[in-house]
Amino acid sequence: MTNRLTYWTALALMQGIPQTRKMDLFCKSFNALKEKESDPIVCLFEDDILQAEIDMTQEEKNIFNQEKSHMINTAFLTESLLNQGYNIVPVDSKEYPQLLKTNMQKKAPLVLFSKGDLELYNQQSVAIVGSRNADSISLCFTENIAKKAVSKGKVVISGGAKGVDSKALTSALDNYGKTIIVIPQGITTFGKGMREMYQHIRDGRVLVVSQFHPNNPWSVPNAMIRNGIIYALAQETFVAQSDSHGGTWSGATEALRNHRKVYVRWPEKDEDNSNKLLAQKGAIPVDINGNFLDLSQDDLLTPQEKEQKIMETLIKEFLKNGKKPTMDIVQIVKVKNVGCSWSDSKITKWLKEQNFISCEKISNRLYFNLKQNISQQRSFEF
Repeated sequence: MTNRLTYWTALALMQGIPQTRKMDLFCKSFNALKEKESDPIVCLFEDDILQAEIDMTQEEKNIFNQEKSHMINTAFLTESLLNQGYNIVPVDSKEYPQLLKTNMQKKAPLVLFSKGDLELYNQQSVAIVGSRNADSISLCFTENIAKKAVSKGKVVISGGAKGVDSKALTSALDNYGKTIIVIPQGITTFGKGMREMYQHIRDGRVLVVSQFHPNNPWSVPNAMIRNGIIYALAQETFVAQSDSHGGTWSGATEALRNHRKVYVRWPEKDEDNSNKLLAQKGAIPVDINGNFLDLSQDDLLTPQEKEQKIMETLIKEFLKNGKKPTMDIVQIVKVKNVGCSWSDSKITKWLKEQNFISCEKISNRLYFNLKQNISQQRSFEF
């Protein structure tokens, strides 16, 4: 077992070949040897005939050969990890989380380094994500969702950072729940965290997971990669607070693109975050207790979008009987659209940008008309 784990570790940590290509090469090796007793991960490194059969390029063969020359070091690393009680779980293992493979396909980590009870991978789970600088409302939401998840016997997944991650972790453990911590660094560099979680790990309530080289320090790129694992490990994800960029946002939008279940806390009035934008992109809005909210499409609009919608409705109504000069339009906006903060120049600029409005200059004055009016007029010209 140690021998094949050494080969798996070598493949996972190998530089110079993209992750998806390494996964592709292993799959080809597996399929080529499935009628034989040979181990596909070992043969991927050692069998020259197999390498040719699966169309490994010469450059890739050189990288594999270079990795083989360092295999003694990889074997020492593997043995050291196992002796310290860490788990090394390759993607072909029955212990590897099936949901992660299903969600990430060939982008799934080739190996997961971990410490704790591997059975937590197979239990129903909820990821709770959000800002490192979360406000009190988001932290309250996080605590509520963690408590609810624990009460239903679900594992809480988080990233181990401060803010929402930390609150999700402590709330789950304070309520005698279980949690998976996905860290953005090597498993051996999480020393302080391991010491703090030591008893919980021994009790089978915490599983610490990393996909990175065991000795890698924390880094921002690692944190961005780690976020994708959090979303892919969970059956459902709750977003407490997100900006329009960064790890929470990129992870949530990626999950939505892949049709995964993402819930987002509906923001209070005047909150400065991008939670509403996530709802517009397909996240399911929930209240502070995680209950579904039945919202209309207008509810999902930002204040700016609502203002533009009001403007569009007003202009279409005003121009339905024919073209009007700029000043007449500006005046009706000022009169009827009470509270409109737009200046005359902004209104004019907006009119010029709308694809349903035409603009023409007559005697040095701008006139605007609905394009459908012009189309209807032309249809009667025989």
